[in-house]
Amino acid sequence: MIDIVFSKDNEAAFSVVASRLGVELIFVPDKDNLIGIYPNAKQAILQLIKADSKLREQTSLPVDGFFGIEEFPTKGIGVDNVILSLLSKKNKFVLFFLRPLLTAEREERIQSLEKIQMLIPLLRKYHVPIILASGAQTPYDLRHVHDMEAFAILIGMTPKEAKQSLTLLKERILSAQKRKKGEILSSGVIVQP
Repeated sequence: MIDIVFSKDNEAAFSVVASRLGVELIFVPDKDNLIGIYPNAKQAILQLIKADSKLREQTSLPVDGFFGIEEFPTKGIGVDNVILSLLSKKNKFVLFFLRPLLTAEREERIQSLEKIQMLIPLLRKYHVPIILASGAQTPYDLRHVHDMEAFAILIGMTPKEAKQSLTLLKERILSAQKRKKGEILSSGVIVQP
């Protein structure tokens, strides 16, 4: 499993705890403009943007995925079938962080969990990939793979979807690395040397 964490010059401490948990990490220095740095590549290969009320326009941006959809300040879930079909067509994913849910106040946590539980069947229906990450800010916020998987099942994913939500990030990173090297021209087209 690869996890996304918010580092504040504490990468070494994160690495120690992550090695004990058997987790690889993407260090993200800033919460607003999420550009992850994969430790083996030494360059930004994963781009995420916080979803806002202009999500329909944001789907045309050159990013890999969106997070924060559950934080929309609207009633209901804040997304419609047009947005979900755009996300699916453009092969973008939706990322849910565990830490903000755990640290939120009671009412905010309830609302976020309700939105996620309403979103999951819709994301499933439109075949929008879901990724789950801890969003840890300290090394002790990291979670074991089994804890993350259990949380995914708790919010409405099937066991198969829960495992996929934890492994999909690694697949996306490997695909992006191959694309940057020129081995993959587009989805499904591989160049053999």
